[in-house]
Amino acid sequence: MSSSSENKKPRGFDGAKRKAESFAGDKGKTKKLIREAIDKAKKNKGSLGKVWVELQALIRLLKAWLIGKYKTPWKTIVFSSAALIYFVNPLDLLPDFIPVLGFLDDASVIAFVISSVRTDIKDFLNWEKKEEGIVDVEIIEETDIKIDKTS
Repeated sequence: MSSSSENKKPRGFDGAKRKAESFAGDKGKTKKLIREAIDKAKKNKGSLGKVWVELQALIRLLKAWLIGKYKTPWKTIVFSSAALIYFVNPLDLLPDFIPVLGFLDDASVIAFVISSVRTDIKDFLNWEKKEEGIVDVEIIEETDIKIDKTS
């Protein structure tokens, strides 16, 4: 990552990233994280504004990777997981119960992650188009889950 990206890193991201590194290697934790992110995103769609679309892309990418349909660099998995970990934590830098402001820090972390792994996100979205459909974020079958840290 370039030093300019390092300077723009939102407060709280490093802690979420450390947690993400352990989550990404544990299919059960990753599955639970995806489910929590889906539930919270649905409940707060109106508060998320334009970051909603980006958050959905991160969730779909992680789900496709988790079930073994899509390979992407490990950094992208860790960063995407970190964004979801930060998002699902209600008591982050700006607690989510604070009207309007509560999701600003979540949006900044999600925007940082999207910016940091932009090429991989674009590749994923192109892959989705070629696959003729979006990965269903609602369904995660236990038997579908595969973890591959080598990509």
